[in-house]
Amino acid sequence: MKVPPRGPRTGSRRVAVALAIAASLGAGCGEGEGAVELASMAVDCGLRPVKGTPDRSDLPPAFLPEGSQLVDVHRPRIGGMSAVVNLAHSVEETFTMYEKAAERAGFEVTAVDFEGFEGEIWLRNRKELGSIVVRGSACEDASGVIISVVSKKDLG
Repeated sequence: MKVPPRGPRTGSRRVAVALAIAASLGAGCGEGEGAVELASMAVDCGLRPVKGTPDRSDLPPAFLPEGSQLVDVHRPRIGGMSAVVNLAHSVEETFTMYEKAAERAGFEVTAVDFEGFEGEIWLRNRKELGSIVVRGSACEDASGVIISVVSKKDLG
């Protein structure tokens, strides 16, 4: 198969290509039109895709708020668990939701660091230590969250 030669690039062609790329990055993100569709959120917004049917049994219900999608749950050998959750909310909304959710789940929030585009929440209770990391995505109204909790006794 012979490929035809490329023509010279013009300024207007570069602008058209740049606009097409920008439009494709924003497509499906729902900006200004409400929440992102959960089914297409990972693909449309550059978040982690769902892996099978994650087991939510170790995850406190408060950590799966409305508008969330459980992506993956990992249980390391040393105990504890980590989970990845996609949410159809901005970073700021997600951060605020998880700060409150940690307390509802029986954790004390020991420290927070919110920078606008990302945030971390450190937590503990009598038996466990943990963190919640909130990250933005390619869409203003979609975020990714990593929740990690480990048993204090498993830390040695």
